[in-house]
Amino acid sequence: MSVDTSIRSTPLAPTARGLAMPIVLSPLWRWPQLIGCHLAALILAATWLCSPTRALWDRLDILLFRMLNGSLDFGHGWQLFWAYANWRPVDGLAAVVLLLVFIHSIRRDERMLQLALWSYLLLIGLCVIIVKPITLLLLHDTLEYYRPSPTLMVDASLRLSALVPTVSAKDASPWCFPSDHGFVLLTFTSMYWYLGRRRAAVTASFIALLFTLPRMVSGAHWATDTLVGGAVMTLVATSWVFATPLHHHVARLCFPLVRRFDAVLPPWQTGPP
Repeated sequence: MSVDTSIRSTPLAPTARGLAMPIVLSPLWRWPQLIGCHLAALILAATWLCSPTRALWDRLDILLFRMLNGSLDFGHGWQLFWAYANWRPVDGLAAVVLLLVFIHSIRRDERMLQLALWSYLLLIGLCVIIVKPITLLLLHDTLEYYRPSPTLMVDASLRLSALVPTVSAKDASPWCFPSDHGFVLLTFTSMYWYLGRRRAAVTASFIALLFTLPRMVSGAHWATDTLVGGAVMTLVATSWVFATPLHHHVARLCFPLVRRFDAVLPPWQTGPP
């Protein structure tokens, strides 16, 4: 999936206030990507819901949980590290790191293209804000589906809250599926893949893996909370954002807002990419 990163060869589209913004992605329906993402989400959900593939997911969940959670026996220093890794304020560090990856990936683009990409970042943030509560509402309130954390279901689990009581680490939840933490990380990562920024996409994928690991070590989430729950949400949500004209129309509305913050946005531009 390639993107034209030169402002001179990137078409411009008038916004709601008459400002011209670059068309970074096609404003048309991209049916192969839309259908492909929905099929992938459907197949992934089916393997998790139906036997015997569900038994394979359950084995993977137990295997990874016992291996990762069991590592907390390595010593107090190791326990302290993972306790802080699961400390709520550290979650914001993932957002900061992904933001730095975004800034680094656009630093060589022309200014107007940078502003258009900032509007996409704002759009994907709106997507997370909207989709997350809707999904949780459907699962917990409509379908009444609850899945406890592995620390609440597996005997002899190691709890960081008991091992390191001085740190308020998340190590349990009465409803851990799907992982909203994993969904947010996967959604922002998928944006780079849609934009065709492969280096940034690979880097962001590694960061997403790095920041989902603490929840599995602490036992706050099963692996499939992210691999299935978060991935299905991401496939459906981001395909409707980027494989349809929705991204184009919403970005046109966001673009004048981004232009207002032009003076405070990073002005890096060191030449053609």
